[in-house]
Amino acid sequence: MKMTFEKNRRAETIIYIVLWTMLFMAPVMSLFVRSTHTGIDFDWSEIFTVWKQYAVYFLVFLIHNHLMAPMLIYHQQKASAWPSSSSSRSTSATTVPISETVGQDTR
Repeated sequence: MKMTFEKNRRAETIIYIVLWTMLFMAPVMSLFVRSTHTGIDFDWSEIFTVWKQYAVYFLVFLIHNHLMAPMLIYHQQKASAWPSSSSSRSTSATTVPISETVGQDTR
């Protein structure tokens, strides 16, 4: 099970790296195509402006992916491992002893 989790985590990380690389390379490619076809100068300040905006979203992504989501998942796993007292009461209130159901018609 742990091996599968590590393989999935590795594949997820590779996908994230590819997607974020494509996102950050898009302004470079766009400006390159625009500068070769129209003859304008390749201005890095335009790219840095876009990268600053992307960096905010990248930071939010990192915070979510590495801090918030693991805490949420860990909290849910911990909560499901330890049933609360109210859920155990509701379970015991709905169970019927086998001795009462033996011999009864279930139609």
